[in-house]
Amino acid sequence: MSATPPAPTTSTPPATGTPPATSANAGADAPRFAADVALGTVLAEGVDLSRMAVSRFLAGFTEGNRTSQAPRLPNHCAWNLGHLAWALNRNASRLEALIEGRNEPVAPGMGGLPESDFVDGPRGDAQRFGVGTISFGSIPADDPDAYPGLSRCVDIFNAACGRLSAACRRASNEHLAQPVPFLGQQMPFRAAVLFMIFHNGDHCGQITDMRRALGFPGVLG
Repeated sequence: MSATPPAPTTSTPPATGTPPATSANAGADAPRFAADVALGTVLAEGVDLSRMAVSRFLAGFTEGNRTSQAPRLPNHCAWNLGHLAWALNRNASRLEALIEGRNEPVAPGMGGLPESDFVDGPRGDAQRFGVGTISFGSIPADDPDAYPGLSRCVDIFNAACGRLSAACRRASNEHLAQPVPFLGQQMPFRAAVLFMIFHNGDHCGQITDMRRALGFPGVLG
């Protein structure tokens, strides 16, 4: 006589609106994120994440090596942080103007830059980057006195990321769709923000190259 097969087991489906427990959401402390978010929030999160990524690669840099150059490598750590802060502030200023109803370009020189963090001229000082030392076309020099100290460099970079992130969160989809001249062509401002996120990553790669040249340990493995 053959054995009677066991009755199939059933499970009670989760209540409507409650996702089943998985490795990604199991546990009472698992974070829950909104599924329907504004475009500006998504862009702001991208800026914030790129800031976090850059910060991971700053371990090992000090006051003594923040302006160290290496053969065949273009930009030292202090220059990279200042250059990124320069670009982020100028684009944040442009987006702030769009939000306020002014679709106008940022003036050259100190346009869009906070005077607490930048000074117009060929050299910076202990608290501020000199625009001439970190803008496009500038040539980094192993001259510590021409750049802020390392912690000040990091503070200025973080503040610039925060400024652009805050502007993105304020911006509507219509603001982010406004056409602006960027990289020699017209594009929606949202594309300019995406490029700023990529720009942070690009210079993170330059910092990584400098880390290798200075004999620092790896960061990601």
